[in-house]
Amino acid sequence: MPNRRNKNTISHYLYKNAFLFKRGELIYMSISHKGERIRETTNLTWDKLNFKLAMKLLENRYLEVLNPNNDKEKAVDISELFEDFLKFKSKSISYSAIKKYKQAWNNWIAEDYYSDEMNQLKKDIFERISTSKLHPNTINKSLDLLSAFFSYIKELGYIEESPISKSFKQQFKKDETEQFESGEIENILNEFTPDSEMWKLLKFISLTGLRISEALSLKSNNFFEGYISFSGKGNRKREIPLLPDSELWNLCQELKAKPKAFFWKSHAVPHRRLLKACNKLGIKNKGFHGIRKYFENSMIDAGANIKATADILGHTLAIQEKHYKTKTKVEKLKDAISVVTKYERHTKSTEKNPDDVIN
Repeated sequence: MPNRRNKNTISHYLYKNAFLFKRGELIYMSISHKGERIRETTNLTWDKLNFKLAMKLLENRYLEVLNPNNDKEKAVDISELFEDFLKFKSKSISYSAIKKYKQAWNNWIAEDYYSDEMNQLKKDIFERISTSKLHPNTINKSLDLLSAFFSYIKELGYIEESPISKSFKQQFKKDETEQFESGEIENILNEFTPDSEMWKLLKFISLTGLRISEALSLKSNNFFEGYISFSGKGNRKREIPLLPDSELWNLCQELKAKPKAFFWKSHAVPHRRLLKACNKLGIKNKGFHGIRKYFENSMIDAGANIKATADILGHTLAIQEKHYKTKTKVEKLKDAISVVTKYERHTKSTEKNPDDVIN
């Protein structure tokens, strides 16, 4: 059910300038368009059983106002419709989101098309995708944005079908992040002085397993006596215990003395410095997530409970079990299978062949 402004008003979930309101005992609809306000009755009584039907009447009336002539046959320049769409969306989304819509448009629609040329546009988009060097994830996200636009003008009656097909979506396998080895992390740390911001950041992530974005967001009020408390990915509340006189404890004493634990606003600069150190040492570039994975695997290899590990890393238990399997765990599985295999082999070798039995 759409959001209520108050007990006698209900806003449309999609159209910000259309809503239902109560007048007497009836449901009325209000629509604002180009400086004009239209108020009409639905002839339905103000009852929650009628709200769904009244909302549908409001939606149909709103579309009539936007396209008064219901002129589906006349071809319209879709670039003009796109500009109207952006004006409509700008009331409810940020400027950066509008920029993403424009970028999606520039990625796949490089010419002028009219509303009766959707088949040709569909072919052209497919050809551009087939020759594109963009990452599959970027392609899929931009296509989703364009789909929203074409759904909008389809709803208004300008086109019959969207030129964006589900078959355009790109399939890709996410690369597995390789972890750093213990010796590699020590070598990278040696590239920086212990009093440098970069050394402290690398050391901190290797001792906590935090994501780089989580580490850079920490402030003095996230540090408490005996633990670090913060909201991580998915707004999950997390706590990292601090053992007295440990490496992490001593490092946190320095970090919490500053208003912000690390002065970088984004991971761009520290990420470049990490890659530069890796290249110098001849280490395969693995990024900060490789350090996080090293921490995770070190915990499980040391015998930590997988549920506790998931809580510290901010994973659900299902994600932890599915995506984070350590080399040690795999080796233990191999050993277990090996024991069974050897047992079966031994059993078969000791079984007597019936033909060998002397009657």
